[in-house]
This record gives sequence, C-alpha cells and structure tokens, in this order.
Amino acid sequence: MALPPTRDGRPLVPRTAVWSDPGVEWSSCGLVVANGVWDNSHHTATFFDWLGRLTSDGVPVVNSPATLRSNIDKRYPRDLERAGVPTVPTLWVEPDEGPLHPPALDLPTREVVVKPSVSRGGGGRSPARPDHLRAG
Repeated sequence: MALPPTRDGRPLVPRTAVWSDPGVEWSSCGLVVANGVWDNSHHTATFFDWLGRLTSDGVPVVNSPATLRSNIDKRYPRDLERAGVPTVPTLWVEPDEGPLHPPALDLPTREVVVKPSVSRGGGGRSPARPDHLRAG
C-alpha cells in the first residue's frame, strides 16, 4: 500500500524506530506515530523528556504528547468517571495513604484486581478474592 505524499508533494518514507534510541534524529521526522511504546512505564521521566523534545522541535505526534502523558498513568479513568463516562468500578488508593485495612474496605464479593497506576500490559497486576484480602 502506497502512502500519500506530503503536502508539498514529497513522498512519505516510513521507518521504524525506538523512542529511546539516541541515534534517531527525531527533529528530522515529519510525523511520529507513537505505537507500541511498551517500556515507557519503566522510564517515565525519560519518556516525558522525549515527548517534550518532540514538542519543542515541532514534530507532529500521533497520539498527541498530552494523550501519551495522560495514559501512562492509569488514573486517567478517574477523570473519565468524574466527567460522567461509565468506567469499571474502582477503589483508588494513593501511595501516601498508608497501609490498607482490608476489613474496612467495601469490596465486591467477586474477584478484584490490585495493580499499580503506572505499569504496562498488566505488569504488577494481582488478582485477588476479597475474602483473602479481608483475612489478611
């Protein structure tokens, strides 16, 4: 499948590159499609710096840098919920809230998932039954 030419008639020449590759001259790219960025959750500060450089260099990015920043932290569904978008019922616990006291939690009777807010592909995810959490 041929890609359409740029606005000034030049051909688009796609190539694959890794966001963290220091050998890539990102400022020379006419468009960056951020797709399949799987290690950004392990290097969030570096990933955000890379997005900032793309922005300051005026490189168009799909998805937008703002969306990529927002989606790396899985607390974004909380904002969607506040905006009235239906979401999966979630109990949000911030790191500075101290230890959880499971007996006091209003948990459903079915299996729940405990996971960090910044992870990739379910990394750090732990399914648990509420009765096991209450017993602990």
